[in-house]
Amino acid sequence: MRRFAIATLLCCAVGAQADTRLVERGLQAFERRGADAAVDVWMDGSMLQLAGVFDQIRAQLGRFSQLCGSLETWETLESTNYGSRVTEQILVLNFRRCPVFARFNTYTRDGDEVLTRFNLNASYDKLLATGD
Repeated sequence: MRRFAIATLLCCAVGAQADTRLVERGLQAFERRGADAAVDVWMDGSMLQLAGVFDQIRAQLGRFSQLCGSLETWETLESTNYGSRVTEQILVLNFRRCPVFARFNTYTRDGDEVLTRFNLNASYDKLLATGD
């Protein structure tokens, strides 16, 4: 029984890491090379690129960078799985001069993770209100 519990914990921990792979890669690109690099990572294969929000996301990230300075760190505040393929993550992005809250929804199929939703807001409460 103890082995089963340990195996279950390991399985869940590995799954959680896989779910954050795309978001983490985009944030690392943003930190190192700026908004364009992050958007390139997040839009790869995403239906958001087909919906034409590519430039809107890039502009939004750029505005926060201008106002708040460079991205220094980020922390996951919440991570929720909806079934086996959909993950919603809420993060705080710690810029030099202010925090920004972000919501990412990703969808995983056949090992490929794509972004299906992205929101930023300086207010945590307003970010949550965009999910209704």
